[in-house]
Amino acid sequence: MPKHVNSASRLISVISTAARSNAQHAYQAWAEALGVPQDQNHFTALGVFERLLWVQSEIDAVRAGMKIRNYSESLYEPAISRVQKALQPLQLGVAWQGNGASQITGEVLNALGFCAEILPDEEAELSQDDLASIRALITEIEALLETSTLPQVLRILLGHHLDLIHTALARYPVNGISALRDAAWTATGEMLYLKKHKLADGEEDFSARPEVQKLESMWDTVNTTVDGAAKVASVYELGSTLYKAAQALLNGPS
Repeated sequence: MPKHVNSASRLISVISTAARSNAQHAYQAWAEALGVPQDQNHFTALGVFERLLWVQSEIDAVRAGMKIRNYSESLYEPAISRVQKALQPLQLGVAWQGNGASQITGEVLNALGFCAEILPDEEAELSQDDLASIRALITEIEALLETSTLPQVLRILLGHHLDLIHTALARYPVNGISALRDAAWTATGEMLYLKKHKLADGEEDFSARPEVQKLESMWDTVNTTVDGAAKVASVYELGSTLYKAAQALLNGPS
């Protein structure tokens, strides 16, 4: 377990997994490192491309964090540049060994390890129990939706929220708890929008339906998990606060 959990430590974890891969092609190595199913044919490469953008956001965060602390670029920029060469989308179809894998050297990992020590300890790693609790709620909501009699617009909304949380869980190893926070904030905005239209149109209040209550329970769990893991106050601590404010509006007078 790294001493500090931050963008640099997550980047080390991802690229180390890719570097150890015996895959024939680059996209297969990255699929292995980023959790992309490899039985999807050309969709595997598309999934890898999407997730490499997540990795790029961590690279940008490392670079920005070191720059704002006034460390010389010569200490970290060569390592970051080599990682970016390994991530090149145009190289996804080439042989992994001798190309992308050769960019991830011991020197690169040591330089990023230095960055991980310098950058703040942003969060605690989520336990498998934390993640299992969220996944269990997802499974329950999916089962409820199979026989749901909610209006189609609400079933579509709940389905979209499931897409949000599935994506957030996939992003978590790369982007940390910010992936879960972003999903929860998007969900909060959509629920506020829904409340606004219900007030305007006088539609039935579906808040007591088990599908909706289970969805709220899931986002409560997500926000509580994010708040419990965050070590850097700033934006993370706003997770449950914002969500509770939204719930107050949702459950207010109709």
